[in-house]
Amino acid sequence: MSEQRAPLLEANKLAEIQKDHAFIQWKGTDVCMDWHCPCGCHNHYDAGFCYYVKCKGCGSVFSVSPHVEMVRVLDIDGIDPVIDERD
Repeated sequence: MSEQRAPLLEANKLAEIQKDHAFIQWKGTDVCMDWHCPCGCHNHYDAGFCYYVKCKGCGSVFSVSPHVEMVRVLDIDGIDPVIDERD
């Protein structure tokens, strides 16, 4: 197993613990992302194929997890959500 795959395995372990999440299937599309590294540095990325990022402050490399947190919205006025229309 390559070392590059290890962070994704860790993300999958997190998914087992954290049930309110979604899985993003990256298809090589562009992303605009702001991220604060644990070192305190603010990073901004506009890139395609963003599977790994490097902090401009400390130089550490991180795997971009395919899991995102899902937060229940109680006030839905004015929101147009995407609906799963599969049978």
